[in-house]
Amino acid sequence: MNGRWLAFLEERPVDALARLETWLQSIVEGPARWLTGQRLQPVEIARRLAVAMDDGILVTGERPIAPNRFVATLGAPDHAPLAGITESLERELERFLEAECSDRGYRFSGVPRVELRLDTAHPSGKVTVVATHEAPLDMTPAPTRVLQAISRQPRASGILLRAKGRSWTLAPGDRLVVGREATCDIVLDDDSVSRQHASITFTTVRRRVVAVEVEDLGSTNGTLVDGKAVASAVVLPGSTLRFGDVDVHVSEGTST
Repeated sequence: MNGRWLAFLEERPVDALARLETWLQSIVEGPARWLTGQRLQPVEIARRLAVAMDDGILVTGERPIAPNRFVATLGAPDHAPLAGITESLERELERFLEAECSDRGYRFSGVPRVELRLDTAHPSGKVTVVATHEAPLDMTPAPTRVLQAISRQPRASGILLRAKGRSWTLAPGDRLVVGREATCDIVLDDDSVSRQHASITFTTVRRRVVAVEVEDLGSTNGTLVDGKAVASAVVLPGSTLRFGDVDVHVSEGTST
């Protein structure tokens, strides 16, 4: 994982990491004596787990879904100092991920599990994390996409909506009402669209990934995201919204 993402993790609130460090201090005489001389610290393992969680995100018509199975592979020099507390540390790392998942607005695909695995051939001072979705929730009604391709990009300037040969741009702070009435921000002149059908609000996922939050406003024919009916949902670029019989395509960028 590149340094930009690790630096970004350093910038966010440290509550979850602080809780982990407090737990580590509670099982030794003091933080200065924890794994003295050890190149790979448990907090670094936690950061790598958080990065793997982001890379494994799946996007459906609702909240982004995080992987729930994490295997962190360590070399012998890094795994040996954990003897006697491995299982306890795994549980604490699971709690850390639960807090991170909630903070980002994700949901797990199943009960989160962390395994610290020993590999004598693994280089010391490094951790390799593999995150997978096990016992996933039912996600069949809507196609899923991996967030990895856009999660490493800097924040875009806006969200572009296209429908019926027209386009609209959402910037940070914008909330647009979609409907058939002439007073709506996005007017869709179609009998299947309610007078005030839905609202679309600019938002971000984990602060850097642009998205929109769509909310149905009690419409007659409903609101769909990638073919799935929703009351409200966070929607990433590449998705298609459907208001009545009208499709609205979501992408990054601004209208020209």
